[in-house]
Amino acid sequence: MSNSTFIEEEDYVPRKTFAQQREERLEKKLDDAYDLIVNLVKDDPEEMCETVREHYPMWCKNNCDNFNKDCLSKFMEHYDDEK
Repeated sequence: MSNSTFIEEEDYVPRKTFAQQREERLEKKLDDAYDLIVNLVKDDPEEMCETVREHYPMWCKNNCDNFNKDCLSKFMEHYDDEK
């Protein structure tokens, strides 16, 4: 006789807490924001690249021709310093 509400231990997937769900949504929004900013500045990221070069001299090579999320993230680490 089987119990239909019984779940095998290996089949059990714990539900995410509200805080975990919220964190995932915030991470997705942050990732989307990075994508937007990278797309907005991809034609001329020089101002951001200068900030990054000051703190990470070899990070944005080739005059920032390959500006990406990593470069933007490095810029954001020092954004408050530039104000």
